[in-house]
Amino acid sequence: MARATALLALAGGLLCAPPVGGLLMSLDESESMAELAQLLSRSSLEGLPPEFNTSRLRILADLQEGRQGVVPEEDSGYDCEALPHMCKAPFHCDQWTHQDTMDVRMHGLATPDMHANLRSWCMPGLERYASTVVKECVAGQDLVKSAKSAFRRSYADWADELDASYCFAEGHCTFDLASQNPTLLDMEQICDKRFGGRKGWTKNSLSSLKRLMDMPGAFSSLVSTKDGFHTQRITRVLSKMSCAQGIFHCDVQYCKQTYCRSEYYVKKYSHHLPKVKGHLIEDPDLTKEILSHVKHHHH
Repeated sequence: MARATALLALAGGLLCAPPVGGLLMSLDESESMAELAQLLSRSSLEGLPPEFNTSRLRILADLQEGRQGVVPEEDSGYDCEALPHMCKAPFHCDQWTHQDTMDVRMHGLATPDMHANLRSWCMPGLERYASTVVKECVAGQDLVKSAKSAFRRSYADWADELDASYCFAEGHCTFDLASQNPTLLDMEQICDKRFGGRKGWTKNSLSSLKRLMDMPGAFSSLVSTKDGFHTQRITRVLSKMSCAQGIFHCDVQYCKQTYCRSEYYVKKYSHHLPKVKGHLIEDPDLTKEILSHVKHHHH
């Protein structure tokens, strides 16, 4: 009932005061997509629990394990009739091949020359995003329209609790964009600042990290469709992924236009907000060597 009330409030344009306060941004050692992917792969015998199939966790699981099927989905071609904008520049999904998918799985979502890879949205299984955030924010550059349609899709997919908790944990609710219409270059610079340089969000974390860390607890203790993400160790991976796919700025506006304005989600997740405003967050990977040096220096 509360969930439905939240949707009606947003649809009616009811706003609440912006939330303040919250938890400090965590900076765990050598965190990467590999850790989350490992957790996803061992969360059940079938991989990702089915209730998360309509969330972005599905993208990470597919990158780690591949999609099920004997014949590569790319062989049947992209549906340019249903999604004509995806077969034009800069996407050219009509030219996407199975080898392109394998390259992304092997080398990461970003481009080989360390830029956001808009063509990564051509991968099989991502059509649900092609008709919303990719069409309206990336191609159409209408961040507000994109935010509203993304919220409707998320709500219909029962992924709203995941997205809402992500919004607060990553500080998007207090993020001040310097421009109302950021360019892709602007977004890349935002991501550089946040993750300690270009490698912080473009490196292939899925395959380059040889020593996989053990995540504490079971999958159900870290995330649920009812109460969202319980740790920033997962949400920061999603932020890196949004940078690599060129939609970090879209995510910020998506959050600010929807969940950050809803009394229901504010009450439930504002305690996740970092004490630092979103645009001031610096969240680089800290290796054991760096942490050891810092601790030694303080002593």
